[in-house]
Amino acid sequence: MKTFAVSLTAMLLLSCGTPLKRAIVPQENRYIDVRKDGVALVRSIPCDVYLEHVSEKGWKKLVSLRDYRAGNYTPAVYDIPPVDFYQIIIRNTSRLPLTVENCYVKYETKTLPALDSGRADALYSYSSTPDFNIKNLYDPRRFTGEKNSIDTINYKTETVRSLIPFIPSGDTVLFFRAFDWIPAETGAFYIVLVIRYDEAQTSVVFTMKEAVYRTRGKHFNEPKQETDDYDFMKSY
Repeated sequence: MKTFAVSLTAMLLLSCGTPLKRAIVPQENRYIDVRKDGVALVRSIPCDVYLEHVSEKGWKKLVSLRDYRAGNYTPAVYDIPPVDFYQIIIRNTSRLPLTVENCYVKYETKTLPALDSGRADALYSYSSTPDFNIKNLYDPRRFTGEKNSIDTINYKTETVRSLIPFIPSGDTVLFFRAFDWIPAETGAFYIVLVIRYDEAQTSVVFTMKEAVYRTRGKHFNEPKQETDDYDFMKSY
């Protein structure tokens, strides 16, 4: 059922002349602040975490960057990648070093870990999207900018490769993670980061929703921000 649902969504999105778009948008609740640029923010005791789904517009920017592309970049019409990538920014607001212990997606009764870089690269290669250096996308980069959306970040001047396996106090890092497509019929789903600081750990949870909408016409208008009052943290 999952494969069929994903394939059906892909066919609708990629069919020639079909004015459909697929969007994954964060849902605001008591824990999640959704900014005007669409980036979701969760504040926790040791850190602030920003998350953004990489849209088609985001891919066009990232593929133009030398650190993230593989091979020569030539503008072209390309497929939507058959996996979902998210940009994650973590700002350490504590006095302790942080590490990301786990990253997974949860929907219905299923829990799926983020794809490792090798698996993400293999799935990504099935599309006609220009080649990316998936390992570089996965590797953390120290981030010095103030604006946190893909559209506004200057990756050349505001990021630099990080060689340490933790996030020092006061530092901010940026990296990407990929997940399999969620079945089209799924409502809300959750992206969870498990972060350790000293002997303690915390789970940072983002509520997300997928929508397919038309770019013109009266039906399937572009999805608007919704509020989700479901307390996911009570399920732990």
